[in-house]
Amino acid sequence: RPPTTALALPHFFPSQFGLHCSSFSHPPLCLPSTSVTSRQRASRHYRQVDLPEVEGQHWLYGAIPLIKEHGGEIFNAMEAFFDKYGNLFKMSFFGRPVVVVANVEALREIMVKSDFPKGSNYGNLHPLLGRGVVFIDGEEWKFHRKAINPGFGSIALKTLQPTFAKLTAKLVKVWTSHLQSSSMIDFSDAMTKLTLDIIAETGFSYPLNALD
Repeated sequence: RPPTTALALPHFFPSQFGLHCSSFSHPPLCLPSTSVTSRQRASRHYRQVDLPEVEGQHWLYGAIPLIKEHGGEIFNAMEAFFDKYGNLFKMSFFGRPVVVVANVEALREIMVKSDFPKGSNYGNLHPLLGRGVVFIDGEEWKFHRKAINPGFGSIALKTLQPTFAKLTAKLVKVWTSHLQSSSMIDFSDAMTKLTLDIIAETGFSYPLNALD
């Protein structure tokens, strides 16, 4: 199955429901109904989309009880859904429909080629997190995306490669030490710490040392 990226997982996966997201470092893309248009129109659109829908969902909680059957691990449940329904399917959470996308071409169209609307979930974050490229749509998004593109070009990335290599080598050393002591490795936790170290050192010139 191709690697995927998370754009907008619904915000009702808190610990009080016994659900966890620790299994995959690359979760699937889940598009809330508000990413399409207004809530009411999106619900109608959702019902008309010719995609398989997860069976056995609760009338109120949607797929949450099915996820809890997989130990509360969301992406363990997703794996089972992928096997049964393919890499494009529908489900819901608390009456809110979502379309799950784990298809490379669809992801490229949504996240790169088209100006896909992010919806009200992101708009609600504007007062807290501002109007950065992650949280905006339309012409405003295009303006910000164009402004930051040079920072992610091949020339800019080449200057960061030594840091990537150094921190990756540090991670390998940590893993080797764990293996020699026969202790288990939490892959998700290690990759999260590696990402934090890379962001801190390349973006802020600060050695966070999360891997230590």
